[in-house]
Amino acid sequence: MYQEDGICTKKTEYVPRRRNMYQEDGICTKKTEYVPRRRNMYQEDGICTKKTEYVPRRRNMYQEDGICTKKTEYVPIRLNMYQEDGICTKRTEYVPRGLNMYQEDGLCPKRTEYVPRRRNMYQEDGICTKRTDYFPRGRNMYQEDGICTKRTEYVPRRRNMYQEDEICTKRTEYVPRGRNKTVQISY
Repeated sequence: MYQEDGICTKKTEYVPRRRNMYQEDGICTKKTEYVPRRRNMYQEDGICTKKTEYVPRRRNMYQEDGICTKKTEYVPIRLNMYQEDGICTKRTEYVPRGLNMYQEDGLCPKRTEYVPRRRNMYQEDGICTKRTDYFPRGRNMYQEDGICTKRTEYVPRRRNMYQEDEICTKRTEYVPRGRNKTVQISY
């Protein structure tokens, strides 16, 4: 049983009540506090935690509480359900209600929010949307709402009826009332 009281303690305080139970109390703690009540349960309390807090109530359930979290919090209620709460989230929050339904909440979302109510229905809400908002009410009906829209808004009420409302329109507005009637848009 050893104990050193100082600013920089090199040795640890050994408590013989538990087997291999070490504890370091100081500004710079190098080892972890081992709690033998659970198997392989380690906990580090500091600004930069390197290891994780293992909770043996669930299988492979890890949680890191710190400024820079490297691993994810595993919730075993659903299969492969991960969630990261931080400034820079690397993985996505998986909601198992729909098949392949992913959602990323951050400044730069990389993937899209998949709504499984309709087939192939994607929607991206951001400043630079890469994909389109698909409405399955009409066949091949696409619409892009953003600063730079690349595709056109398709209205399936008329056959081959396209309309582009932007500053720089490349195509013309087709009116199907007359055969092969095009309207030239003035700039």
